[in-house]
Amino acid sequence: MPEMFGGGADVQAVTKAIVKQLTAEMERQMWTMTINAPDWDTLYAAQMARDIIYEDPANVPLRDWLSVSQNLVDLFTTSSSSATLDAAKTALTTYYSLLHYTGISHSSLTFLLPIKSKPLFIRLLRTVRHVLFAFFSFVFFLPPMLLHIPAYIAAKFAAKAFAKEGEVETEAQFKVIFGGVGLGVGLGVGLGAALGCLRKYGGLELVWKLLGKTAQEGVLGRLKRIVIVLGAAYSSVYLLVRWHNALVYDNYKRLKTLLSLHKLCLGLFPQRPASLEDLKKYQRPPVPPQNRFIKKKQDAGDGDSPVKNTCLPSTRKVPTRKLIKPLLAARKQAHFTLEAYLKTRTEDAEVARFLFKMRSRSSVE
Repeated sequence: MPEMFGGGADVQAVTKAIVKQLTAEMERQMWTMTINAPDWDTLYAAQMARDIIYEDPANVPLRDWLSVSQNLVDLFTTSSSSATLDAAKTALTTYYSLLHYTGISHSSLTFLLPIKSKPLFIRLLRTVRHVLFAFFSFVFFLPPMLLHIPAYIAAKFAAKAFAKEGEVETEAQFKVIFGGVGLGVGLGVGLGAALGCLRKYGGLELVWKLLGKTAQEGVLGRLKRIVIVLGAAYSSVYLLVRWHNALVYDNYKRLKTLLSLHKLCLGLFPQRPASLEDLKKYQRPPVPPQNRFIKKKQDAGDGDSPVKNTCLPSTRKVPTRKLIKPLLAARKQAHFTLEAYLKTRTEDAEVARFLFKMRSRSSVE
């Protein structure tokens, strides 16, 4: 780049060249730091394949999340189409869509109804154990959760009131901002109530006695009391937040599993199935809204734009319980077609090494 600033160089031309180089480098860095797919169907198929291979997204090491996801996207992105590839993408996308509309995660479904059938007694024992463990875990989680309830409510309200549906980043921003405000309110109310109870029932005098601060007067005594109160408040808030953060994810997963169990029980009862016409609307996931700040090649009319879901289930809604049996059938088909497609790609040495690496890590973890 120094040669650009030689004598007689056009400053405007040099500036444009530098900006183009910087823009190209920024684009290259963004491509290496993000997951890129040619269309939404490929991305959904790759995500579903990842969940099936690892059983739970939490089993994917965070350091490998980008490489695993991008390699799976590349696995479903080929220059030449084939029957096994099309069947796998269709089955995986259908399974992803039904999971989306039923509100069930693949990990919860696999835990409750493993794809490899186990004896009924074993499944019932696992379910009962999970319910009991979830109950005792929730009881232990209840104290910090009560103080975080204002944060939950404020974050949910802000996401619905101020963010457009489907804009995940905007929803996350409002949840962080208003959730932080709600957390401050909850902790303030909780600490104020605790301090009021101590004053009302003489607890403060007991605290001063234990700390040996009963007879101190004057500025020094008051200053020590203020320091003690502030230190106790800070320590309490710190411990409650750490307590909450240590248990919230596991309790959230158990709650989702229990809700999934309730949906499965309702869906497996004998009932009139939904019509094929109604089910067809639930076999395509909704396409997220397009970012108006990003120019795409499709805008120029090249004809390569992804197929949009024009048949969203908005008019005649099918109850979730009637989607359970189609969901189980879609899961079985997704497993079968994914396995068939992976067998056709194992002839590629690079793909074979990648799949072996994923399966070995999954089995270890």
